[in-house]
Order: sequence, then C-alpha cells, then structure tokens
Amino acid sequence: MNWFGMESHPSDCLIHWAEATFPHRKDFKAKVAQVRADWDLLTATDAGKVALTRLLQEQHNKTAADVTENDAGASI
Repeated sequence: MNWFGMESHPSDCLIHWAEATFPHRKDFKAKVAQVRADWDLLTATDAGKVALTRLLQEQHNKTAADVTENDAGASI
C-alpha cells in the first residue's frame, strides 16, 4: 500500500499529499487512475520509459532552478 491507501504504483511520486487530503477532492481516485493510465501508456516500451524518465528529470531541474531563483530574490 502507498501513503494514500491504494496499491503502490510508480506514478505515486506525481501525487501531492494535499491532493489526497483536500476535503473537497471528490475526484481524487479518478485523477489517480488517469495518472496511472498515462504512466502505463508512456512506459509500455523501453523507449517510452527512457523518454518519460528524461522528461521528469527536466521538469525536476526546472522546478529546482525556479525555486533557487525565487529564493535568491533581488540578489541575482
């Protein structure tokens, strides 16, 4: 089981804790199902797995750079 009470899946890393805990989040399980289906589609082949890994890394790098830039404020 994963941290939000469902069977674990590699795409669980894409789900933010707040999405599972918002009281008004009635479509949470549907969203998780869609994210999992998208993940499975993109990782159905080795080439797809490599591409998804590369894209996720690029998104991580951009987010980290954005946070660093934001934290630096006017000093940059």
